[in-house]
Amino acid sequence: MGDKMKNLKGILFSIIFLVLALGFVSAVQAVASFTVTDLSFGSGSQVRGEDVTQTLTLTNTGTDPLTINLVSRLPTVYNTVFSQPSVTLSPNAVANVDVTITIPDSQSSQTTTITGGIVATSNVTSISRTAKVSVTAQSMLEITKVSILIDGNSEQTLSDSTDFIDDNLKAGTPFVIRVYAKNDFADSTNLDMTSAEASISTDGDLNIDDTQTIGDIRPTRKEYTEFSGTIPSDAQDGDTYSLDVTADAQDDNGAMHYAETTRDIRIERKTDEISIVKYKITPQTISCNGKVTITADLQNTGRYTEDNSFLVIENDQLSILDKSYSTSLKKDDVVTKTFSFNIDNKTEPGSYDFMLTSFYGSDKQSDEQVVTLTVDPCLTTTPTTTTTTTPIVTNTNTNTQPAIPQVVPISGATPAYGSASFTDSSAYIIILVAAVIVILLILIILLVKFVF
Repeated sequence: MGDKMKNLKGILFSIIFLVLALGFVSAVQAVASFTVTDLSFGSGSQVRGEDVTQTLTLTNTGTDPLTINLVSRLPTVYNTVFSQPSVTLSPNAVANVDVTITIPDSQSSQTTTITGGIVATSNVTSISRTAKVSVTAQSMLEITKVSILIDGNSEQTLSDSTDFIDDNLKAGTPFVIRVYAKNDFADSTNLDMTSAEASISTDGDLNIDDTQTIGDIRPTRKEYTEFSGTIPSDAQDGDTYSLDVTADAQDDNGAMHYAETTRDIRIERKTDEISIVKYKITPQTISCNGKVTITADLQNTGRYTEDNSFLVIENDQLSILDKSYSTSLKKDDVVTKTFSFNIDNKTEPGSYDFMLTSFYGSDKQSDEQVVTLTVDPCLTTTPTTTTTTTPIVTNTNTNTQPAIPQVVPISGATPAYGSASFTDSSAYIIILVAAVIVILLILIILLVKFVF
C-alpha cells in the first residue's frame, strides 16, 4: 500500500511539472512576438534593369526586447540589399529597414509573388516571420486597336469608352473581331516578341470565347489576328455584349508581357426590318444549259410582327422577275424562299447578278443582297483527225539500186509509184519462149508416131 502511494505521488508531481513547463513556454511565446510587412516592388511603368527600394516595417508586439536578423531568400538575380540586416527592438517599438532589389530583364509584366521572400528571425526562441515579396514590371506589349467587320463589310474600330452600335449589327449577323498587338520595344533593343497570342472572353451567349495566334512581332511593329462569331439569333433590342480582350507574348530575355482591354457592342433593332440572313445560288457555275435554284432565308429582325413580308428576285439580262408569296413573320421568325429557273444553250456566256430584295408592309423595301451565276460556253465535240506518219528508212546497203522513176498520171488516172508489171520483164519472155518450144516438140513427136 505504501509503494502504491509513493507511485501515485510521483505521477501527480510529474503531471504538475509538465503543466508548469507548458505554461512557462506559452508565457515566453506570448512575450516574444513581432510582425513584418509584405513588400511590393515596381509598377506598370517599371523599367527592367533598374534598382527599386521599398521599406520593410518590423514591430515588436511582445513585452521583451528582441534582436531581429534579416535574410533574403529571393533568387540571386534580384541582388537584394538591406539598409541594416539586424535590428534591436524594445517592447512595442517599430523599425523600418530599406530593402533594395534590381528588377531583372526576365521579370514578367504581371504582378508576381517571388518565391522565398525575406525571412526575419528573433534571438528569442528563434521565432521567424516571412515577408512576402511581389514584383511588377512594365509591359512592352500593347493592344493598339480592336475592330469589327460586320458580315464581310469594311473594318470599323471599337471604342474603349463608348458602346459600338451599327444598323447592320443585328440578330443572326456574322462578324469578325480583329485584335492588333504592338511590340513597344525600340528598334535598337532588337527584342522580338515571340509566340504572341490573343484571347477574347465574353459575357452572355455571344460564344466567341477563343484564343488565336498572332505570332512573332518585331520591335515597333504591329500584327493582328481575327476571331469569328455570330450575333445570337434571339438577340433583343438593347442587348450589350462585353468583349474582354487579352494578349501575351515572351521577349527574347524570357520576360512575359501581358496586355488587356474591354470593348462593348450593343444591339439596336429597327422598328420594322426583314433581313435576308442566308442566301445562295446553286450551282454557282453552269455550262451551256441546266437548272438553277436560288434560296434565301428571311428573318424578322425588327421589333414587331410583319404581316406582309416577301422576297423579290430580279435579273434584267435574263428577263427574270419573281415575287414570293407574302408571309406573316413574328419577331425573330425565319422563312425560306426558293426560286428555280432553267438556262438554255442560247444563253450568252458570262456573269449574271441576281438582286434579292426583301419587303414588308406590302411595298416597303428592307434588305438587299446579290448572288452571281456564271454561265460557261457550251462544250462542242471536234472530230479527231488521224495523221499517219511514214517512217524514214535509211538504206545501209552499199550496192546502190537505181531509182524507180515516178509516173505522172493522166488526168483521171490512178498513179502507181515504185513498181513495174512482171509481164513487162525479160524473165517473163524467156519463160514464154521456152513453153512454146516444149509444146512444139510434143506435137512433132505425136505426129511422127501416129502419122508417119
